[in-house]
Amino acid sequence: MSTQLQNPTLHQSHPPSHFVRFYQDEVTLLSEVAEFIEQGLRTGGTAIVIATNDHIIALQDQLQGLASLNGEEQPLKHLIVLNAEDTLALFMVDDWPDERLFDRTVGSVVRSACHSGTVVHTFGEMVAVLCSRGLYNAAVRLEELWNSLAREYRFALFCAYPWQQFSRVGDAAAFQRICFAHDHVSHSTQALEKSDPDVSRQLAILQQENHALRCEVVRGREAEATLQDRERELMDFLENAAEALHRVGPDGTILWANKAELAMLGYRWDEYVGHHISEFHTDSDVIASILTRLQQGQTLLDEPARLNRRDASIQHVVISSNGCFENGRLRYTRCFTRDATERHLLVQLHCEREVLVTKLSEANRAKDEFLAMLGHELRNPLAPVSAAAEVLKIVANDPERVQHVAGVIKRQVGHMTGLVDDLLDVARVTRGLIALDTSVLDLRAILTEAAEQIASRVQASCQSKLAARHPARTSACPGRPQTHRPGCG
Repeated sequence: MSTQLQNPTLHQSHPPSHFVRFYQDEVTLLSEVAEFIEQGLRTGGTAIVIATNDHIIALQDQLQGLASLNGEEQPLKHLIVLNAEDTLALFMVDDWPDERLFDRTVGSVVRSACHSGTVVHTFGEMVAVLCSRGLYNAAVRLEELWNSLAREYRFALFCAYPWQQFSRVGDAAAFQRICFAHDHVSHSTQALEKSDPDVSRQLAILQQENHALRCEVVRGREAEATLQDRERELMDFLENAAEALHRVGPDGTILWANKAELAMLGYRWDEYVGHHISEFHTDSDVIASILTRLQQGQTLLDEPARLNRRDASIQHVVISSNGCFENGRLRYTRCFTRDATERHLLVQLHCEREVLVTKLSEANRAKDEFLAMLGHELRNPLAPVSAAAEVLKIVANDPERVQHVAGVIKRQVGHMTGLVDDLLDVARVTRGLIALDTSVLDLRAILTEAAEQIASRVQASCQSKLAARHPARTSACPGRPQTHRPGCG
């Protein structure tokens, strides 16, 4: 296609209708676009700008300035301005340009501008907006729709892409497709008439490769710096963590320990790291079991252990640990050690409490047994006293019998007094106030008192046996006076 454009920037015999500019500096780009648009307007033509809001404002300011320099009163009379994102929304369907809607929106604007037969200069960066969204294939398709429109109407189309959209090696394929969708690829509009299209594309492709490689190098350095920063942060986090941490090799050698671990046990770095972990465990069987289970891939949680401190004291701890395996082999174990002194004291206090509760239970049981025995013993003197009281009613006029009965009562009351004293002695024992009183006892008196205490029960037993044998009569045991009670024969 040929166009009769009165434009010194474009070659008159073979004017490019569709060219692309890859830019790094927006100021330079906007200056070139403003000059391109101004040339079209100055020749009496029409200019179409489809750009972002920021670029629209900047271009309008520059065009006003150029018009003032040329003394033009209405420089932007034939300038058509459209917002790139709003225009895309009119014909994009599911992130893909719809041909029919594109023709209805953009195509109608271009046809209207070209209807007068004058020069039409168009600047568009809708494709750059699509690339910024990662829609490179959609951008290529939109370039193809522009080419279809250019086959029907005569206009010059200036497209622009920022280099940053092709800063990866993987962007090369999309970049090449975009280059071949244009008549020319140039570093500046002034170079269009002198550049060979094929050479300009190849140069642009090489430039993109170089740009992508340089960006990859920069990203690699940034990633390396970021990784180093994160490693430093991680090491700072581990080294200065409040929790005691250490790492142990597969053979049990301590590979690393943080400050909290060393401070808890009181060792210097060289006294701890590089030594076998079993050197610091009080119980060899415990650490042997821990290492075996870690080798088997088990995860240990709050495993109780005792560690040897540098000052020769014992540190009670709980250990949580698991292993890092590679190809089925243990590389090292991650170990978290927590001070369990309070926990140990609580366990110890709990054990002491259990012992105390057991002793108190036994004491309480002994007390109950004593009270039961005491109650039984208190009932024993009451029976002779009660029997003596009955006898006193019968033999009140017999002084000898009365004296004998009074002696019985006195002895049994004395026995009861002794029992009460014993009870008081128990109370004194519980308070640590017991005092032993040693004296000589008359065994005959003790036996006589015992006989008196059981006499009533022996009599009752004899009566019950006689009653069983002779139900029709009531008799008493020998040596005791018979009494007549109501209801008896």
